[in-house]
Amino acid sequence: MRIGWKGAFSTEPGSSLNPGEAVHGVLALELPDAAAAVLALLIAAVGAAVTWWLVQRGRAGAEQARLYEQAESARRDLEHLAEQLQDQASHLQEQTAELEVLNEELATSEARLRSTIDSSLDAIVMTDDESVIMEWNHHAERLFGWSADEAIGQTLAQTIIPPRFREGHQRGVNHYLATGEGPILNRRIEISAIRRNGTEFPVELTVAPARSGTRVLFNAFIRDLTERKAAERRLAAEHAVTRVVAESHTLHEAAPRLLQVIGESLHWPVGVFWVMHEDGERLCFAGRWMAPDAANPGLGVADAALTFHRGQGLPGRVWERGEPAWVSDVTRDANFPRAMKAAAAGLHGAFAFPIRAADDLMGVIEFFHESVLEPDPALLEAVDAIGRDIGQSIKRVRAEEARDQALHELAEANQRLAARTTEAESANRAKTEFLANMSHELRTPINAIIGYSELLEMGITGPITPAQRAQLGRVRASSQHLLGLIEEILDLSKIEAGRFRVERVAAPVVETVDAAVALVTPQAAEKGLHLALECDPGAGTWFMGDPDRVRQILVNLLSNAVKFTAGGGRTSIHCDVSQAPTDDAQLPGPGPWVRLQVEDTGMGIAPDQVEAIFQPFVQADMGRTRAHGGTGLGLTISRQLARLMEGDLTVRTAPGQGSCFTLWLPAAAPGPAPARGPEPTLAVEQRPRGVSEMGEALQARIADILNAVNERLRAEPAIPGAAGLTEAELEDHQATFLADIAQALVLIGQTGADPALMRDGSDIQRLIANRHGLRRAQQGWTEEALRREFQILRESLDEALHASVRGGEHELDAVREVLRSLVERAEEISVQGMRSGASAAE
Repeated sequence: MRIGWKGAFSTEPGSSLNPGEAVHGVLALELPDAAAAVLALLIAAVGAAVTWWLVQRGRAGAEQARLYEQAESARRDLEHLAEQLQDQASHLQEQTAELEVLNEELATSEARLRSTIDSSLDAIVMTDDESVIMEWNHHAERLFGWSADEAIGQTLAQTIIPPRFREGHQRGVNHYLATGEGPILNRRIEISAIRRNGTEFPVELTVAPARSGTRVLFNAFIRDLTERKAAERRLAAEHAVTRVVAESHTLHEAAPRLLQVIGESLHWPVGVFWVMHEDGERLCFAGRWMAPDAANPGLGVADAALTFHRGQGLPGRVWERGEPAWVSDVTRDANFPRAMKAAAAGLHGAFAFPIRAADDLMGVIEFFHESVLEPDPALLEAVDAIGRDIGQSIKRVRAEEARDQALHELAEANQRLAARTTEAESANRAKTEFLANMSHELRTPINAIIGYSELLEMGITGPITPAQRAQLGRVRASSQHLLGLIEEILDLSKIEAGRFRVERVAAPVVETVDAAVALVTPQAAEKGLHLALECDPGAGTWFMGDPDRVRQILVNLLSNAVKFTAGGGRTSIHCDVSQAPTDDAQLPGPGPWVRLQVEDTGMGIAPDQVEAIFQPFVQADMGRTRAHGGTGLGLTISRQLARLMEGDLTVRTAPGQGSCFTLWLPAAAPGPAPARGPEPTLAVEQRPRGVSEMGEALQARIADILNAVNERLRAEPAIPGAAGLTEAELEDHQATFLADIAQALVLIGQTGADPALMRDGSDIQRLIANRHGLRRAQQGWTEEALRREFQILRESLDEALHASVRGGEHELDAVREVLRSLVERAEEISVQGMRSGASAAE
């Protein structure tokens, strides 16, 4: 607003102004309306007063000038005052603008806070110190059924606190207000809350106090635990079912306890078990269970005389569909023949689920509740899994019983086989000794024949004719052939008897190959074959093994290549180092490996004969008119020698395309090298490689282990009663225990898991150990006798493992430690079982 003042007066003679000249004053300000109005009134009043005063006194000249100066001073003061007021008005405008911005930001913050509170997954409730609700978010509306408008202004006791907790809640509030202490404040607790419809449900509650001036406010954060508690009950039911089934052998035996543990875990008061009849045409009553606090026992729905066919009633419906079924109210269900009995018993809600293994239905379990309940898909999914677990467990128990029977029969068969094996081994030793003696006896005269024929050829006894020299050459060649045959038979007998020894030294590949090639070159030249040596002398490749035996193998391979390759063909030997052997090579370590390949362009070998050629006395050319001689022992001995040196001998061949034999040997650093370990001997079974193979080896020797344990138990002075027990009574459940341990080793080897993971033992092992202790208590054994039995079992397991696995690999040590830990744990569980059995007997 613009305001102004204007005054005028005339001057008298003697003034500084011209006589009669009007004096005008103008004052203009830009002010807010209210301030401008006040200032306008002030200026007008002052201007009028000044004008009047000047008119009255203006006729005095000097006095008039003085008064004029006073007026000008007053005007300047007023202008200065106006400027100050305008500055203050501008500052006030700035503060007003800032306040508006702050109000907008506060509104935005409040909106964000409201959005955060309303989007929270927890119910958020704020109350004052009298428990009156001041804040109630959207989730609280959904959780409790009260709208915010309805809840705000009411107390917690009127809305969400169950009656039995209201008095305690008020005491807690009063205690905090008086002392500033509250045991449940700023902590998460689990408690029951109540919905608007009166139903109680579990919640997690956190209460945090806050002060607003002199008032105390309480912020409550509430989370619904209904689903979590239901999941915990379902999980508890699954665990309880597992324990019951592990201790039962049939559905009839398991039925009562299964109903009890499932009903108690899920809070369903009545359960009925129906099993499939032997004819597979109906479900028959197998057992029932009622909670002790059930208002009505509900015997009508669990009539032992009832049966159900496919599709009939709730059990038949589950049978027909092959899946769980839910009935919210059986008294109103059209396909529930027991509706009247259920109504009389006060039962309404029900569900049922099948007990099955794959497609094999074994039975149906159903449960009833006093309330009408809507379907619970999560519960149906859980009981469906429970039903499958029960079916699989019962099937597994049946299979274990069949396995125990089969193991018992196998043990008897193994005893008979062991006797025959002993006879065969005795005969084999006699054969070996006979071959060794005969080879010695035969070599003496043959060496004499060779020696005398050479003397005759030299003419020591007189001159001989060319015809006689040719005949002596045939005699010497035949004798040398016979001597070679005897040497091969002697080598094979030593290998089979485990008495063959090889050296373990580092040797250069080129020298050994050159020596072998030099021996075979004359034969190749005689047949017109090209013998190529493809080994780089400068490569500096060394192998670990016995140089003489490697040369023997190479000579045999080169001789065979020359023998089975037609004139004009080609035979070669190639040398290199490989990090990755072929799949058919049975090698014990990671490498690297020296690879010596003998390749020819000969006749090749049929696929069905590839493995046979490594068997004793077998040749690729086995016809009656075969054109090539030989005993069929060369390749057998060569492969055995290669494996004794921790290598192998493999072949790649095809009929008409020649053959390539590969000798694999451990690579070594140039120069002398220490032996890699004790000299190996070749047993009938090759050394198992890895944890899985150790488990398979133990599985194959379970009967032998049990026989050894039983024999020692019968002869043990500390266990006098063992001699009078049958084989089955003495073995008890040890066969299952050993089979479970061995299978665990196989699984570890196949999956790559750490053997330490199974040291605590499985549930089956613990159950068997406990039952074993109870059984020994019933048989009158002492604790000392039971511990002695487990000591014998540990020793027998270690002997079996040592006999099956040769070497000191890390896997062997780990498996031995795992077995020791498992048996020791089983021993302690068995002792506890024996003690509990003895206490029960007293």
